[in-house]
Amino acid sequence: MEDMEEANIGLADIKEMGYEVGENLFSQIKDKFQNTPDFEAYFAGLKMGFLDNLEDLEEDYNESTQYDKTILESNRWIDNSFESNKED
Repeated sequence: MEDMEEANIGLADIKEMGYEVGENLFSQIKDKFQNTPDFEAYFAGLKMGFLDNLEDLEEDYNESTQYDKTILESNRWIDNSFESNKED
């Protein structure tokens, strides 16, 4: 997978990348299970692990965003205080 930080790609491209990863994963595991219930159990675990990690990522992002908002609010307070002192 190419380095996404350096590439300027759209959501459709990212979706296609995920689809390709899904295809590759399926081709790697399709012969490992003897029946549909086994495969479905594996897929349920895979999906659960992915979603749990996605939730952790969202929590990290939300904490980071909250931190950024706090800094922004602090900067506004400092800017406003500075402007108030200039008028004196």
